Amino acid sequence: MSVYKPGKGRFWHYDFQYQGRRYHGSTGATTRSKAERVEEVKRVAAARGELNRPAARRIPTLDDAATIWWQTKAHLETADELQDRASVAVELIGKTKPVNEVAFSDIIEAIQRRRGRLTRSKRPPTNATINRDIVATIRPILKLARKMLNDGKGEPVAFPEIDWAELTLPEPKPKPKNYSRAEVAKLFAAVPLHLEDFARMMGRYGLRLSEMFFGLADVDPVALRLTIHKRRKNGQIHALPLMPEDAAMLAARIGRARAAGLDTPWFREEAGELVPITYWHAQKRLGRAVTDTGLRASKGARGAHDLRHDAGMQMLRKTGNLRITQKLLGHSSMQSTLVYAHAMEEDLRDALAAVSRSTPEVDDPADGDASEKPAKTVG
Repeated sequence: MSVYKPGKGRFWHYDFQYQGRRYHGSTGATTRSKAERVEEVKRVAAARGELNRPAARRIPTLDDAATIWWQTKAHLETADELQDRASVAVELIGKTKPVNEVAFSDIIEAIQRRRGRLTRSKRPPTNATINRDIVATIRPILKLARKMLNDGKGEPVAFPEIDWAELTLPEPKPKPKNYSRAEVAKLFAAVPLHLEDFARMMGRYGLRLSEMFFGLADVDPVALRLTIHKRRKNGQIHALPLMPEDAAMLAARIGRARAAGLDTPWFREEAGELVPITYWHAQKRLGRAVTDTGLRASKGARGAHDLRHDAGMQMLRKTGNLRITQKLLGHSSMQSTLVYAHAMEEDLRDALAAVSRSTPEVDDPADGDASEKPAKTVG
């Protein structure tokens, strides 16, 4: 029997030849024994010539379609996260629902059910979380299923039209917060020693927390360059020049990581061994530092992402150049960078208010009626 299980996939596949023709595909079975029985049926059908005839297309369930979609993403570092999101979305809509019957109303109901589930931090989900877990997850699953079922190999399959823009919940644009240099120094002082380099790099280059988990090969210490190929929010490659001291720091870390068999430059020492730092560990510890320094209570700071905001604000303050700030943050659209300019406008408004308070009024009541003041003599 020639059945196999590809990568991290759930279903076993068959792959055999009969009279010089290759037959392969998914068995739809999750155990080897069932897959071998399916393959035997396929072999008999091939011998009878039945596999060469056009047949009615089997419509996969939403769960099947989600599995196929996830298999196309399994090579990504975010594969586990994508699988978790897909599992939640499929469960809320219905695993056994034919993929071509998922309609606008089904997604509305899934959004309502997701709203009733608390997040890991025991809080109600935000609109951004719901958009990510439902809309942004189900849409590509259905898009891939539509392509596969309408690829010219059988009768076209009709799918309900879905207005995704209408389903997307409004999300408030993030408002960068202003931190003094003393506040930032206080935050860095509260960061654990093993995360000090990590946090300072985030604060200098404005990287998202997910982008900090770049690969060893993404760093070129000689050319002083960091190229992030993975975990980009907009899917684009983001290249940044490195300061010499940061390139040297990363080169030293990469050397230790390779010697220890790690694929990340971020690690901590435990019992004499190097243990890789995970996304969730960094998020938790940086969030705790924000709380311990009082910045969460005083400034509404939330955690690691505030370091990105601070980097953007500082670059715009120092240069006054939106294009350079856009390049630093890797925004695909200037519209995203303009958020930082709006924050600068608030700085300007506060400065104008301060100047106004220190400027004498032209018609100061304490000086009496302006009409009674002697006119200044010119010349």
